[in-house]
Amino acid sequence: MDFDSLLNSIEASEVREIVHIKKETGRSPDYSCSIEALNLHPDLTKALKKIGIESLYSFQERAIKKIRSGKNVGILAGTGSGKTEAFLIPILEYALNHPNQPIAILMYPTKALAQDQMDRLEGLTRNLNIKFERYDGDTPLNKREEILNNPPSILITNPDMLHFHLSDDRVKKIISTIKFIVLDEIHQYVGVFGSHVHYVLKRVKRFLQDSKKCQFIGSSATIGNPRKFLEIFFGVKFSIITSKHNWSGNRHHLMIRPKHSLYSEAIFLIEGIQEQIPSVKSIIFTDSHLSAEIVKKIADSRNIEIGIHRGGLSSAYRKEIEARFKSGKLTTLVATPTLELGIDIGDLNNIVLIKIPVTFSTYLQRIGRSGRKGVDSMAFLLIGEDPISNFYANAPKNFYSSKPEPLYLDPTNPEIIRAQFIAMAVDQPISPLELVDLTPEERTAAQQLLNEKYLAHWEQLYLIPTKKGNELFRNTSLRGTGETIQIFEREKKIGERSLPMGIRELYPNAIYMHGGKDYRVINLDLQQYQAQIEEILDRTNFYTRALYQSEVINFNPRRSRHPFGLNVYHGEGAIHTNVYGFLKINFFTGKPIEKENLEIPVDYQFPTKILYFKIPVDPSWTLSQKAEATHAVEHVLIAAAVTLTGADASEIGGISYPDGTIFVYDGIFGGSGITLLLQDRIKEALKRALKILKLCNCRSYTGCPRCTYSPYCGNNNETLSRNLAIQSLTQVLAGKDVKVDFKPSGNSIV
Repeated sequence: MDFDSLLNSIEASEVREIVHIKKETGRSPDYSCSIEALNLHPDLTKALKKIGIESLYSFQERAIKKIRSGKNVGILAGTGSGKTEAFLIPILEYALNHPNQPIAILMYPTKALAQDQMDRLEGLTRNLNIKFERYDGDTPLNKREEILNNPPSILITNPDMLHFHLSDDRVKKIISTIKFIVLDEIHQYVGVFGSHVHYVLKRVKRFLQDSKKCQFIGSSATIGNPRKFLEIFFGVKFSIITSKHNWSGNRHHLMIRPKHSLYSEAIFLIEGIQEQIPSVKSIIFTDSHLSAEIVKKIADSRNIEIGIHRGGLSSAYRKEIEARFKSGKLTTLVATPTLELGIDIGDLNNIVLIKIPVTFSTYLQRIGRSGRKGVDSMAFLLIGEDPISNFYANAPKNFYSSKPEPLYLDPTNPEIIRAQFIAMAVDQPISPLELVDLTPEERTAAQQLLNEKYLAHWEQLYLIPTKKGNELFRNTSLRGTGETIQIFEREKKIGERSLPMGIRELYPNAIYMHGGKDYRVINLDLQQYQAQIEEILDRTNFYTRALYQSEVINFNPRRSRHPFGLNVYHGEGAIHTNVYGFLKINFFTGKPIEKENLEIPVDYQFPTKILYFKIPVDPSWTLSQKAEATHAVEHVLIAAAVTLTGADASEIGGISYPDGTIFVYDGIFGGSGITLLLQDRIKEALKRALKILKLCNCRSYTGCPRCTYSPYCGNNNETLSRNLAIQSLTQVLAGKDVKVDFKPSGNSIV
């Protein structure tokens, strides 16, 4: 790419400000040895050479040798660097030496990734007699039966399938001879999902002939604490193999602040790139399906062909888009995180990110899709006028010098232990010997489940599920999903949206965009969980954004803790969201056109588990200052909770009031156990929250992304004060007594 001329044209425009440019020098491939030097099975060496693999990168050689020596291995290397080959080569060799028996289970967090790896295996095994199959929700029932009755050497699946099918004796038989269990894209296994999968793996180990001989392998491009995370997740010791020299071309990072909407800027950049270098490929990353549809809409209005790839579109549609992009028939895609993982879509030149990602790891993951194998690339980061953007606009080097964040996981989450302990009993009765080896948390859960009649004794010694327990098992989702709205155009279902997000997109008269088309919502029926929409034939120049408020309803405290004399209550309740109107936002400027109130507001509430407490606020402060202090404490406490509970930040919500009231709730329908865990660790969370505020060097009144700002804030990170939050938390740790009445006053802030 002629970067200099392209950069000159970008800089010359008066519609944008180039905030920062960083050049990252390309790296040559770090080759170590030839394929022959490994002394692999001769058929495998021959097959690899036939598909062009003549030599290995240094990290691949080290990983292969570690795996062949019997170690559990974590592989950290950039996207597209050859991680898959690093673990597949020793697995394929073992399969050749142990024919006609299942020897490996490869698990992927999405079905799209599983299919992509099927294609990869097809290439690697083309000249080998190794059978592999995919076993997931898209596998036809007759094919599933065939797989279970005549299992392959390598089974490609996902944790959800194992969770629901471990009770099948044929699945247990397959597991019994397994030598390798691999989880790719391991950074996806965080929070509630990761804790569930941790227990799925423990359940799998029950059926291994010799669990000490089974090897566990995890791979990822971005983890800040790989050894610690992997050892907690898998429950075994790990060797870590890291690649610091991925083969890449020169990459230019540009932080850009446009003078129009971020969506328009993304298309203007693509337009400029295509004019100068028509054949280059680009992906525009957004964080929501609405943003992706807006970008697609603006591109269509300027007659620029781009594809859209997001959740909610059919798998057939997405596969077609992937194939067209990979072949070069389509040169630009707008995508949500559906393309963030390692799906093979060919070489890329440019990545455009709309808004600063929630984590720096996400930034690395996304830009890692480009610049492979010596190809020069550009990464455009578009920032707005929000507080997080303003902070990094003033200190861009702080962003680009960031490191991948550590991942957290907590195996002691009581709600997850309960669900998984029942699942364990469904798989196979729990024996007395297994009961002896339970952790204290598991022993507590077992007794509670017996008392509540989810489990029962069988032959006085074994634990089995009751009818009530089996029902709970069937309704347990590893991913914490709740109710879903089905979207219909007349009689045809065209998509679905999960609640509670769904009511903020599918209220009456909302513009709903799907696959590049505009629809108007004509009815939302929350009794049937259905939305009726109709296509708008006349092109609109706006999209809609919900106006809403959230409150805690019917909080019922069940237990209390009193760190530093603070009264912290945990209980049950509901989060009630009221959508009372919407804004019409201009596509091109991003500015509101008008505001409309709904004739009948839309209300939705979901049950969950909630933490409640009240911090001291100085009586001399104004109402606004009290709200700033409380809101900032809510934000920073949730940030601290992530490090203490293993939750993902998106799995915890918060609501604050100017009288010092703070509610922290599980963001998953029915609750996930995160807030209960937080209550038990609230003393450390409060100390950690104050430390985050005091150690931050921003010295800003409101704070910054490193202390008080939250990427999930529903109030655009307004109404915050770092200084006042420090004062309130200092009083908490000093034992300042605050009376609670469970009746917050003032307007809520989310």
